[in-house]
Amino acid sequence: MNTALTEYTPSQALKSLKDVKKTKLYEMMKNGELSYKLHGNHGRVIDGSELARVFGDQFKPLSEEDMRKELDVQETDETNVGERIRIATEQVKLLSENQALKERLQDKDSEIRYLRDQLEKSSEERRKILSLLPAPQTEQTEPSKSKGWLSMILGR
Repeated sequence: MNTALTEYTPSQALKSLKDVKKTKLYEMMKNGELSYKLHGNHGRVIDGSELARVFGDQFKPLSEEDMRKELDVQETDETNVGERIRIATEQVKLLSENQALKERLQDKDSEIRYLRDQLEKSSEERRKILSLLPAPQTEQTEPSKSKGWLSMILGR
């Protein structure tokens, strides 16, 4: 059964009206050209017969099925918004972690440069100290002349 709505919120009314702008609808409510009533937390509510009286053929009543479809779309949009927020939050978290890792990498690079400088200074000091030490002396002996058996007999 496809029954029409009897009361419309301004946004629902705009969906059921052809070629009517939001500003015009609210202006007509403000000026008293279009009557409405306040309905709890839902704000303004316009009767379907009032929309038909004021707008005539421009008004095409929305069915409950149309509104259910609209609610499904809104729920999907809200789910998508929630998902987008979750993704954006995750991206912010990842960017923050990325920045922290970059800073740690820079710290490690600085530490490596410092240690290389210390090693270079140590090597330079070692070279200076070694240059101050006397050179080791090696004994140089003449190679022994081996005597053959004939030389030994002859005594030479």
